[in-house]
Amino acid sequence: MSTNNVKSFSAVLLFSICIMFFSCNGNKEDAEKILLQAQVDTLEKLHASEDSQLKDFSTFMDIISESLDSIAEQEKYIRFNNKGVEGRKLTRAE
Repeated sequence: MSTNNVKSFSAVLLFSICIMFFSCNGNKEDAEKILLQAQVDTLEKLHASEDSQLKDFSTFMDIISESLDSIAEQEKYIRFNNKGVEGRKLTRAE
């Protein structure tokens, strides 16, 4: 089961338990407040998780970008600074 599925299942289970517990009491207003608070808590946890994933993705993209820049610099060095014995540029095969 993926993380999102587990979180969704946990949220639905929590909501169901809250509804069953407070519907037996007959105090609908308190039940609604607790249910809404549970929803808010669940959404805050999901938001924090997605925010963390976004930061991880951003860091990953920065690393990829730096690596590509490094490769481009090395290619320029090889292409423009490597000359053969006769002063001509080396071909890829050479």
